[in-house]
Order: sequence, then structure tokens, then C-alpha cells
Amino acid sequence: MARLIVLRGNLEAGTSLIARSLQKLVSPQPLLIDYDAVRRETIKELRDDMIISPGSIVLAVRYGLKQGRDVIVEGNFQRHMYGRLMVDLNKIHPKSTLFYYFSKDEDAMGFANEKIIPEITNMEDSVDQIIADMNALER
Repeated sequence: MARLIVLRGNLEAGTSLIARSLQKLVSPQPLLIDYDAVRRETIKELRDDMIISPGSIVLAVRYGLKQGRDVIVEGNFQRHMYGRLMVDLNKIHPKSTLFYYFSKDEDAMGFANEKIIPEITNMEDSVDQIIADMNALER
């Protein structure tokens, strides 16, 4: 079964670097959905108050999982703006979904399948932890 990995964090938290590292290391290569790229380059949302793209993320995730591919979604998903999207993603694939929140503030979603990664954690340790967690899930 394909796995869904959601990486959330404040700007400069390193979620993009971690996502790209995972995409290179996990085999077969997962589908990577970079939320900023979808918003700014694909849909052309130019302002932060223009939030029309969550539905496109859900569609892309469903497509990737239906193809049997692991899917990594990464972005600056603040709970007050994107909480509904996070709930929707968790419902799509609940037994094979992992959430990671990279920050020191209190913006965690509170899901049982969510881990808080402290800002002091280095990228290599974060990637190793996520790969170990992915391997622990049924495939």
C-alpha cells in the first residue's frame, strides 16, 4: 500500500530540503507535491489570502496514491489556514499516513500519526527518522 507523508513547518524549517532528500532516497521514487510551487507557479495564487489550491492538493494526492506511489506533500501549512486540508489528507489514507511538524511553536494538528520535529534536529536525522517510520508502515 502506498504511503502519504505530510511535512509541515514554518518558513525556513527545511521541509523542502527534507522532501527532496526523501524523494531521492525512497524507492520507488515518490510523487512530491510542493505546495508553494502549486500555489505560486501552477495555480498562480499571488497573495497569502488567496487560498483556492487545497482542493488541487487533495486531487494530486489521490491520483498518486491510486497509482500505487508514495506521496510526499510539503509546505508551510499553518493550522489556522490549512487545518481543514490536513484533516482531509488524514482521512484519505489514515492507516498509511504520517505527519511531521517542524517547529517550536504550538501549531501541531494533534493527530495520533503526527510527530513534532524540534528545530534543532539536523536534516540527516530527520530524513533517517522519516524513512524508518515509512518502513514501519505496511506497504
